[in-house]
Amino acid sequence: MVSILLLTSLIWSLYIGIKTILSYKLEERINVKKMIINYVIGLVVIFIIIVAIPYLLKGVINIF
Repeated sequence: MVSILLLTSLIWSLYIGIKTILSYKLEERINVKKMIINYVIGLVVIFIIIVAIPYLLKGVINIF
């Protein structure tokens, strides 16, 4: 599960990096700032999910 989320994080980083480079070349600096903010938010969310998975699984196991 963690490896899937890390792979998702890698793909997300590559996607945002490519879009940032393309937007920078087109001189759309406003879009670049928004994309960087979305990138940071996405990485924080992925990190929170990675940290929360063990607790979530432990809670589900304890219910049954």
